[in-house]
Amino acid sequence: MEKKMLENLSLRTKLKQLAFGGLLLIAPVLSQDLKAQTEIVTFKTGAVGHEDLMRPMNSMMDKIFSIKMSGDFDKDYVSIMEEFQQGGINLCKIYEMSGEDAKLLENAKVSVVELKEDQKQLKTFYNKDVTASTAKTGHNELMQTLNSMMKQMKDKGQSGDLNKDYAVVMSLYNWANSEMAKVELNCGQNSELKNRCSAIVDEFSCHENTLNEWLDKSFAEK
Repeated sequence: MEKKMLENLSLRTKLKQLAFGGLLLIAPVLSQDLKAQTEIVTFKTGAVGHEDLMRPMNSMMDKIFSIKMSGDFDKDYVSIMEEFQQGGINLCKIYEMSGEDAKLLENAKVSVVELKEDQKQLKTFYNKDVTASTAKTGHNELMQTLNSMMKQMKDKGQSGDLNKDYAVVMSLYNWANSEMAKVELNCGQNSELKNRCSAIVDEFSCHENTLNEWLDKSFAEK
C-alpha cells in the first residue's frame, strides 16, 4: 500500500512539473462535429491558427483531384464547383467560430449564404439536356487556377493573425472563383452556366471591397 501511494505521489509530482513547465496541454472535450471542423487548435491561447483555415482548403483540393473527369467541360466544371463551394462554406464557418472582427464575420456569414445558394443553382443548371462541351484546354486552366490559389494562400496567409489570415485566404478564394468562371465562359456551352459565371466575374470587385478595405487598413496600422 505504501509503495502504491509513493508511485501515485511521484506521478502527480511529474504532472505538476510538466504543467508548470508549459509542456502539458489538456484539451477540452470536443463534439465529433467540432472535431471535424477544427483539426489543429492552439489550446494555450484558444485561437484558431492558419493551419485550421487551410484545412478545409486542403480537404477541398483532395476531393477535387479525386473527381473523375467526364470529358464534358460543363459537367466537370459543375462537379469541381460543388466541392469548391463546400470548401468555401467550411472556411467561413471556421472563421465564424473564432473570428473577432465584425466586418469579416459579416463577410463570412454572407458568403456562406451565397455559396449555399450557388450550390443549389448549379445542380439545376446541368440537369437539362444540353450539348456537351468537349473543350480540351479548360480542365488544365481550372487546375492551374486552383494550384495558384493554394500556393498564394500558403505563402501570404500565415501572419498568425486569424482575422488577417482569413481576409487574405478568402480574398484569394474569391479570386479563384472569378478566374474559374472566366474559363467556363470561354470553354462551356451551357447558357445558364455562362450567365451565372458572367455575374460572378462582374460581382468579383464588389465582393472584394470589404476584404481589401479591411486589409489596407490593417496593414496601414502596422
